[in-house]
Amino acid sequence: MELAVYFAQIEHVLDLEEALRPVEIERLPGFLWTAMFDDMNAVEYSTHAMTVKWLESVYEQGGELSRLYFGQEFCEHLIPPPEDALQAAFAARQLGWGFTYVTGSVTDAGLQRTTANLKILDQNGLSCEVVVNDWGVLRCLRRQFPDFTPTIGRLLLRQQRLARFSDISSRPVNTREIQTSESAIRTNQRSVLRSTNVSNAAYRKRIIDAGVQRLDLDIVPQGIDLPEDKWGFEVSCYYPWTYVTGGRNCLTAALHDPVRQHVVVDGPCSRPCRQINRTLNESTEPSIVQRGNTVFVVNQD
Repeated sequence: MELAVYFAQIEHVLDLEEALRPVEIERLPGFLWTAMFDDMNAVEYSTHAMTVKWLESVYEQGGELSRLYFGQEFCEHLIPPPEDALQAAFAARQLGWGFTYVTGSVTDAGLQRTTANLKILDQNGLSCEVVVNDWGVLRCLRRQFPDFTPTIGRLLLRQQRLARFSDISSRPVNTREIQTSESAIRTNQRSVLRSTNVSNAAYRKRIIDAGVQRLDLDIVPQGIDLPEDKWGFEVSCYYPWTYVTGGRNCLTAALHDPVRQHVVVDGPCSRPCRQINRTLNESTEPSIVQRGNTVFVVNQD
C-alpha cells in the first residue's frame, strides 16, 4: 500500500515538516479545543488535526508517506503557477517520493494554464502521474505529453457519494404486485448504490485506450463494488474528505465581493476560499463543509 499526502498550495509543501508535525490533542488549551471541536464552523480544522493523529498511528505501525499529490481539482482560479508545480515536483524528488500532479475540470483558459504546468514538468524531465478530471486534459496528455501517466480522478468517476439511503436494510420494501423477492430487490438496490461508471465496458475501454492505469475513488458510506481484479486498474482513495458536488459558481467568492455575487464573471477571483469557509451552522451527520465552489463530507470511519 502506498500512502500519499495531498497539498494544493506550495506553501504547505515547503512547510511539510511543520504541516505533519505530531498533534498532542490532549494538551490543547481549553479555548482552542472549544473553537476547533465544539464549533461546527471549525469542522475542517478539527478534521485536519484528527487526520494528523491518524497518520501518527500509521507511522507507529511501520507505514510511511511515499508520494506527494499537488495541484487543484475543483477551481481553475486556484491552479498553481508553473513555478509552483515545478517546485513541488522537485520537493517530492528530494524526499525520495513519487509525484502526482492533480488537474481539475477546466475551461479553455484553465486548460492553457494546466498545459503550461505540464510543459514545464516535461521540459525538466519530471514526467509523472497526472490525475485527470476533464476529458480535454486527458486528450492533451495523449497528444502532447505521452510520457505522463494519466489517472482518472474522482470528478470523472461517478459514485453515489452522499447516498441518503445507504442503509437500505432498515427501510421497508413495497413488493405489492412485484414478483421479485424482497431479498433480490435489496440486493439490486445495494448494487446500484455501490456501483461506479467504471463497471461500464465502453467507459473502461475508453480510459484504457488513453493509457489510464489508476482510479482515484472517494470513500462512501455504502461501500464500492469492485471485482477482485479491479478490471486491471490500480485503485486509490481519498481520506478524510469525500467530494460531494461542485460547480463554477462560488458562494464563497460572493461573501468577499457582493457585486460579483455567486455568478461566474470573466474578472479575476480574489480567492477568499483560502481564508474562509461556508459551513452549515447546524449539526449534521455526516459533517458537511463547503470550501469555495465545492462541497465535501467528512469521512470519519
